[in-house]
Amino acid sequence: MNLQCIIAKKFKKSQRQTKAQLVRENNRLRDLLHESSSEISPPIQKRSQNDRIPVFPAAAGAGSNASTPERSGTDVDLLRQITNSAGSDCSPTVLMPERFGWEKIESCFSLFFQHYEKFIPGIFKSDMSPSQYYEKSPFLFWSLVSVGARKYSEDPLLLEVVTKYVMDVAVLSLYSMSNALPAIQAVLLLCLWPLPVNTTVKDPSHALAGAAMQLAVQNGLHIYGHQQDFYRENVECRYADKKFRALLWIHCVTVFQSTSMCDGLPFWAIPDSCSRDKNRVTQEIAPVPSWLYRYTLHKIQMSALTTISRNLELLDSDDEPSFDAFINVFDSQIVSTALQEQRDCIYLTQTCARLSTRAFHFFVESDQLKKPGILQVFAIACRLIDLYASLDASENFASYSCHYFARMMLLAAYCILRITKSDLRNCIDLQRGEASFFRAVNLAKRRSTQPCDLDSRNALILTQLWTSHRAFRQKDGTLNGLHLHVRSRLSMSVIFDCFWWWRAEFGGQYFPYGDRDERELPSAEATEPAPSPALNWPSGGEELHDPSSCQLSDLDLQFSAEDIEDFPDWEWAAAFKLPDDIDMSLPDLPDLE
Repeated sequence: MNLQCIIAKKFKKSQRQTKAQLVRENNRLRDLLHESSSEISPPIQKRSQNDRIPVFPAAAGAGSNASTPERSGTDVDLLRQITNSAGSDCSPTVLMPERFGWEKIESCFSLFFQHYEKFIPGIFKSDMSPSQYYEKSPFLFWSLVSVGARKYSEDPLLLEVVTKYVMDVAVLSLYSMSNALPAIQAVLLLCLWPLPVNTTVKDPSHALAGAAMQLAVQNGLHIYGHQQDFYRENVECRYADKKFRALLWIHCVTVFQSTSMCDGLPFWAIPDSCSRDKNRVTQEIAPVPSWLYRYTLHKIQMSALTTISRNLELLDSDDEPSFDAFINVFDSQIVSTALQEQRDCIYLTQTCARLSTRAFHFFVESDQLKKPGILQVFAIACRLIDLYASLDASENFASYSCHYFARMMLLAAYCILRITKSDLRNCIDLQRGEASFFRAVNLAKRRSTQPCDLDSRNALILTQLWTSHRAFRQKDGTLNGLHLHVRSRLSMSVIFDCFWWWRAEFGGQYFPYGDRDERELPSAEATEPAPSPALNWPSGGEELHDPSSCQLSDLDLQFSAEDIEDFPDWEWAAAFKLPDDIDMSLPDLPDLE
């Protein structure tokens, strides 16, 4: 054809768009199409005023004659401005409620106030419509939707879609600084009911909790009644606002500290918001009596974990009896705290606090000294799972309970697993332990929201470790589930140590602690007890479909402890580092349950 190829000097090769950029552009155009179509769509009929959550117009400000609620921040405008800005390839797409339909949104809100709100009472108004929540904060709105969508059977994919968007809007809201309190409320929800992930290293709860806690301090929530000191303009300090801010702060302390404790991480030691009148104010703002009891036990629980972790070096000396007795002191405080109501939920709260404290008996090296404490752990663990199952039978507790209770139920199952894999199996009611263990496995499966989330993986790990003949077997061939290698994750060291036993056998990883029995087991060991055949789970010898995807993170965190001088046994209590407000009275210890 005799064509001449000429390359222009000003030619510049354009970079191809990535698949992620194309998907974002496609979503943006689709949402623009939905917005334009919603402007000409007829208004949705409202339900009767007797409904718990009122229906709102098809789109806030989309040509409706209904008056829009007053906005308390600029989150909506901020998201739209960032999305429409030119050249912002990393901007999130604004997810409009119309994409799912208002009926689904209302159903999620109804589920939240019916099943979830009782775990964080007093800071969410059921008389606010979803549109008002959206105008208040899109981050809070979609966080509420994500919680309600966990068990929304009409659209199982709703949670997955919302989850991908919530994290994008979370960063914008937390760092916008213009609408702090709704952002803090949203983070509380995401810590109580974390977004589904398949490994703990992907869990954003701790990062969100840290940012939200700093935001709460920056806005003066930690000081009761001094809101004006943290604002540059005049603030009308009404009693209702003071009560809300104080209650929000206490929720921040309890939820964020519990979030850290559930993963065996050190938590913030923060002064109470109520200052000198903290007891009086706490009783005034308590939304329900059970919440006040939960908060009281939480303070004892955090005090116990902090003090015990600072004195773990006693286990390296000859003072193990003192350490064991020290655990009994805090357990007796929990038991002696007056019950507010005689309900299973109250007993479960008490039992969870006891187990998190008693689990430190696994840290004691002497088998003779740890035996009485471990037997207490077994009784408490069985009791905890039985209470959890009873609540699930009456109110579907496993599906809706917060992360703290679910995590403590798993801790109880791992404790039972380790005790049955030790010499103490002849000293316990093995039949009751096995029944409680597999009850916990089924409860974890019921709580699961996705096939590969943490709840479903924990159920699988528990079952495979139960049927395993290698787990907890030492180099000398003995079976010792009471010995811990992981000792820096507070009471959750019991769980994270089990993860490494599972990784070594089923995850294809090297056991990093060196004293695992690597020998081939004789066939005679196949006579060990197996789980109930009613459970359709793989046996311990079967290979997982994707072992690498089941790996859980194991952050090696060490606690700094002050030096402790040697002291005689009869003066052991005088040398412990105790909080200033601890009650050292020691009532009669409870018998084994």
